[in-house]
Amino acid sequence: TTARIAVNPKKADSQFLKYMLLSSFGRNQVSNYVKGAAQPGLNCGDVERFTLPLPISIDEQKAIGASLRSIDDFIVSLNQLIAKKRDIQQAAMQQLLTGQRRLPGYSGEWDVKQLGDLVSRMANGCVYTSDEKNGVPITRIETISDGTINWKHQIRSAGWARTRRISPKPISPPGGIS
Repeated sequence: TTARIAVNPKKADSQFLKYMLLSSFGRNQVSNYVKGAAQPGLNCGDVERFTLPLPISIDEQKAIGASLRSIDDFIVSLNQLIAKKRDIQQAAMQQLLTGQRRLPGYSGEWDVKQLGDLVSRMANGCVYTSDEKNGVPITRIETISDGTINWKHQIRSAGWARTRRISPKPISPPGGIS
């Protein structure tokens, strides 16, 4: 069930209380009163017993709530800007990586090659570090789906392989790569 809290505007500012309840302090209040394991929940009587610090002045509560709201609005606008920049990046990648659009000063035909012809080594069980930026950037197969790399997953699951001298002859597992 869902409960609606109607704040008395003479006693508190609703926006201030919203941010208070969303804060770690408010979340701790919820966890102190939540009941049940399979379907955890709160009852209204418990919610009424939450103890929250707040300025006596409702004007100060309103100022704090408005300030936090403006930060939220700023974050939303930044996320929209990031999404727009990602769309621009995707469009540029689509055009540049297919030869549909060329950078100034470049012309001529493109060649088609297999990935195996372009790498110096491919091996299972590569040792890498996710935090050191020394070496060769690597990816893992689970970061690739639908022909694209999931960069969010890439950051968590891959990193940089240490470089070492490799033999000029290709190394392949017994039975070759299929």
